[in-house]
Amino acid sequence: MKRALFALAIGAATISLFAGQASADRLTLSEAQCVNPSIAPKDRVAACTRYLNDGLVGADLHNTQYALGYAYRLAGDYTDAEASMTQLVINYPKWPNPLLERSTAYAEDGKYDLAMADIAMLRKDDVNPAVADMQSCWVRGVAGKELDAGAADCDAALKLFPGSFAVLIARALIDYKRGDMSATIADCSAALDDNSRSAAALYLRGIAKGAAGADDIDKAKRLAPYIGDEFAGYGVKPSAG
Repeated sequence: MKRALFALAIGAATISLFAGQASADRLTLSEAQCVNPSIAPKDRVAACTRYLNDGLVGADLHNTQYALGYAYRLAGDYTDAEASMTQLVINYPKWPNPLLERSTAYAEDGKYDLAMADIAMLRKDDVNPAVADMQSCWVRGVAGKELDAGAADCDAALKLFPGSFAVLIARALIDYKRGDMSATIADCSAALDDNSRSAAALYLRGIAKGAAGADDIDKAKRLAPYIGDEFAGYGVKPSAG
């Protein structure tokens, strides 16, 4: 549960969450390219849409709807991303994943108050407090607001799940937005100790290293070619120099 929930806010880590529920005699969600980080987000939107309309989606329905909303966000279509997640929140009120994803979309879209309202809903629904703390930290980092409170949220989550790569990446984003590149590098390195194939940790560490980070960025893009576009949505871009 720790990895499944925490990975949702860290886009490059989500592919394993959606594969494997479809029957073996038809196209599966992963084979539909709906969750493939190696293809462009707009193509993932198209793949998810085709899969939803194939008439055989069956047990994959809610996962595919989630993957479509996630792909919309990566493609920069916040209106459809937020609408997709809102429908899932309505249809699956006990499933925390759509609230986690919608709060990220709201934070990217400049709707910080709505993002934090989603965090409050997570807490009200009695979700594992470490999950709500991690997502609160992440949302504050994406929005670049209340960074001290965000760091405290991540620290609280790490007390329950020490070494969790997703929480460490969230705190690394807070570090980055504070301008503390040494702390960003340290948290990303610790995240990689927990998950050596985290494209998010590699990319953010590479950005924090500046000119010395080219190797990390190259490794990240081999794992997830569109990771740079994803992190641009979080306000993280290579320096002009």
